Amino acid sequence: MSEDAPELASTEPPMLAAVGRGFEHRFLFVTVASRRVLQIRAGSRPRVEAGSHKPTVVAVAEVLAGFVPYIA
Repeated sequence: MSEDAPELASTEPPMLAAVGRGFEHRFLFVTVASRRVLQIRAGSRPRVEAGSHKPTVVAVAEVLAGFVPYIA
């Protein structure tokens, strides 16, 4: 797991944290994360340590860590 990767368990809602980390709108964050969830469910390897977390939690952590490229 990368040192830059956020903790998977946090008290701050991920969408609020995303707005200050390169996402102009929370809707963009949700779109990017949901597409990554579909990729993980289809068999893509997680880019952060997944452990026993669900694909949605893993995708959110990946997006917040900057491991998922996107074009705004």
